[in-house]
Amino acid sequence: RIERKRRIKELLDYVGLSDRINDKVGRFSKGMRRKLALARAIVHEPEVLFLDEPSSGLDPEAQIMVRDLILQLSEEMGVTIFLNSHDLDEVQRICTKIAILQSGEIKAHDTVKNLRDKMGKPRVEITLSDSKDAKKALNILNSLDFVSVSDCKRDDSRITAVIRDEKSSTILSVLMRNGIVVEEIKRVTKSLEDVYLDIVQKRREQNE
Repeated sequence: RIERKRRIKELLDYVGLSDRINDKVGRFSKGMRRKLALARAIVHEPEVLFLDEPSSGLDPEAQIMVRDLILQLSEEMGVTIFLNSHDLDEVQRICTKIAILQSGEIKAHDTVKNLRDKMGKPRVEITLSDSKDAKKALNILNSLDFVSVSDCKRDDSRITAVIRDEKSSTILSVLMRNGIVVEEIKRVTKSLEDVYLDIVQKRREQNE
């Protein structure tokens, strides 16, 4: 019994609830209840923990608290965590490996970086100083053999282009030689959401 009390106090300290040990749970915020639920889940020191949408319905501050706690459980206590979530930003921040499921089947399984490398094409985002130059810039980019015409898109003064084996500085030089002032040019990394949508769309097309 003494050991059990010590363990409970230790976990309440760990999740930052030791000062509320005598409070009724009904007075807890949603985030505090979620932290308490995590403490209860690890009271028996499990090696593996399954979490289903742990941040669902929480405000941003509480989401950060729960996310940090999950990372601590993994990194400091060595718990293997299986996280089920539709929040792909959360998955991207927490997980070392991910599996993308569709209709109950695993469609992809790898690290976030490897999935990005496999599914993502090298893209650059170009912001022009004057939106009036956008049409001219788009035509110039489409004339370059290392730019994919089908993946070159314009949105007001911003152009996103898929390039092959070239540095961003090459595009910058070409545009400047043609009198186009570039405010910013940067490489764009696909988000996990983009990767997910690409995989799901590809599978749908294969099944049609």
